[in-house]
Order: sequence, then C-alpha cells, then structure tokens
Amino acid sequence: MFSEKINGYLKIADEIFNAQHNLQNIDAILDKIEKDEKINLEDAGIILNVRDAAQYDRIIKIAEEITKKYHGKSIGMIAPLYFSNFCWNDCSCCDMSCKNLKLERRTLNFEEFVDEFNLLKEVGYKTIEIVAGGFPLKSNVGEMFLKFVEYSKKNVENFAFFIDTLNLDDYKVFADSKITMIHWQESYLKDDYLKMVLSGPKKDFEKRINAHESWLQAGGKKVGLSVLAGVTDNFLKDVFMVLAHGKYLEETYGIPPSCFGTVRINPITRKDVSEFKKVPDEQMYLATALYRIMFPKTNIIITSRENPEIVRQQIKAGATFANTTCTTVIGGYKLMREGKLNESIGQFDHSNPSPEEVKKSLESIGKIMDWNKEL
Repeated sequence: MFSEKINGYLKIADEIFNAQHNLQNIDAILDKIEKDEKINLEDAGIILNVRDAAQYDRIIKIAEEITKKYHGKSIGMIAPLYFSNFCWNDCSCCDMSCKNLKLERRTLNFEEFVDEFNLLKEVGYKTIEIVAGGFPLKSNVGEMFLKFVEYSKKNVENFAFFIDTLNLDDYKVFADSKITMIHWQESYLKDDYLKMVLSGPKKDFEKRINAHESWLQAGGKKVGLSVLAGVTDNFLKDVFMVLAHGKYLEETYGIPPSCFGTVRINPITRKDVSEFKKVPDEQMYLATALYRIMFPKTNIIITSRENPEIVRQQIKAGATFANTTCTTVIGGYKLMREGKLNESIGQFDHSNPSPEEVKKSLESIGKIMDWNKEL
C-alpha cells in the first residue's frame, strides 16, 4: 500500500528540495521533455525547484504544447452536486465540520436529488460529481448515497463521487469501472494533515492515503488525486507527493490517475483564510504544468473558486476540465433557478459564472466548451 512507501518518497523529496539545483540541470531535463523523452520522478522534483523566470516560462509553454497534442482545444465541463452536509469529522478548513453547530444539516431525498440532477443536465452537463462529507455506508445518508449512485450510473455519461474514505468492503458494494472516485488528499505531510483534521475517522492518515488503492482493489478503475494548496508551508513538496502517488498507482496497478485537481484553500464562514498559507498563483500554475508533463493524457480540473484570469492561466498550464453553474449548497441548483440561492450557507464561497460567460472566456484563449469530454 502507498502508506508503506510514503516515507521513502518523502525522503527523496527532502533530498531534492534541500539541494541546490543549477540552471543547467533544469534545462537538460526540459530538453529531454521537448524531445519526447521520458523523465523520472526525481527530474520532476528538480523542475519544481525552478527559480529562473525564463525556465518557468519554458515549463508552462512545454505543458501547453503537450496539452494541445493530447487534448486539443476542448475543455470538459463538470459540475458538483452536493447531496448532504452531514459529516462525522472536524476539519479546520471546512464548514461541514461536525463541530459547526450553526450549520443546518440536510440530506437530499431521492426526489430532490433527481431534481438537482436534471437541472444540471438541462444546462448541458454530461459529467456530474456527487459530493458529501463523511458518513458510514450503513446509515441513512449512506443508503441515500447508494441510491444516488445507481441513478447516476444510469442517467449520465460520466459520473464521479467525492466523499470521505470508506472501507474496502464498502467500496465493493458499488465499485464500477466507469465511475471516477475523486479523493483530494489535504496533505501528504502527516504532521500538517493532523493539525488540520482535528477529530473523527478522517484522522486515520494511513487509511485516507490508501483510499485510492482500496477503490481500485474493489473493482474501480478511475481515481482522482490532488492536495489542498494552503494547508502547509510545503505546497510544492505535496505536489511532488501527488506525482509520486500517481506513478505508484500506475506502476502497481497499471492505472494512471484519471484526473488531478488544482484546489486552493478558500475562505469559509468559521475561519479566515489568513489562518492558512497563501500559495502564490505561479506555484499553482507550476503544479498544473508538472501534472500535465508527467501524465500527458490525464485530465486536470480547475475550480470556479478562482477568478477568471487564474482559470485562464491554469488552462494555459494544462487544465482540461472546468465548471460553471456551480453551488456547494444542498439543494442549491433549485434555489439558483428560483433566485433564492445564498452561497454563505454552502461549504465555501466561490464565483459562479454563467455558461455564456465561461464560453466567452474560453473562446478568448482559443478554447471550446466540450460537454461530451470524458473524465
């Protein structure tokens, strides 16, 4: 399991990030990439240490060319559908925390879920991600989740889910080769992770790290990897660990990640974002570029939490999926249709551009919305 390998990868990361890498080292690695030669994990770590502006620009340009080669001009569209805000964990970065006594807890019933689902399909979405916090599979929320999974499998072309870690036997109940299991790891640095996850089953760091493998062992074929930028002072080391995790899964199971996320900490109502670390935009673009360079065919998802200019720069660096008409409020799409949506009761604040605005923005950089793109 990856948890048994993580210390070895972290040791490699420490050696790379503590070393002094000259410009020639990075140029030589970039030369290899431009010649379509493979680079290894250590090479990727060295690139993450880039300090020279010209080399940085070259990295972004290389990633942009790779994206054109494998993904063309299309940007896929994905929408989250939050079905419950119940959670048995207390995490300092999330308003769904079980310690947030001000939050009105709610789980969609089947009819409400279908209504939200169909509203997204009316917009044009053919890739939908159902999202919730942490819950036992043998619970009211868990039972509803299984019903939603079965409905989604039958009624949308591409389906993903993002919930807290389950056990291998639980995954076996609904594992399917066509479903994408999205699981963003807040951080691969255990001490930092445990400072953020204050209580609940999620404090089992090893179980969470191994969640992707449990899904694959249960019969799943698609997994999404990422870290939450801003949780630690070592974002780029975490990015290196995402790459290491992706390579490990590819080498162990013959399955590269289906997607990567580019997720940065965002203000929530219980906490001020200043309590977390500010990750520079350039580091976010660099992370996206390295995901693209190391995994040319894998999709990279950007979030509507970022402003349009950052979204455009992320696309330039290699992102291939975006969203619009997005809300994290339970039952929020119906409220949006009725003009009653209050985003302050969602998991976090974010911008909410219309499909028309997204289409215009993408066209300005030579990209097109592709509702049929497979995650």
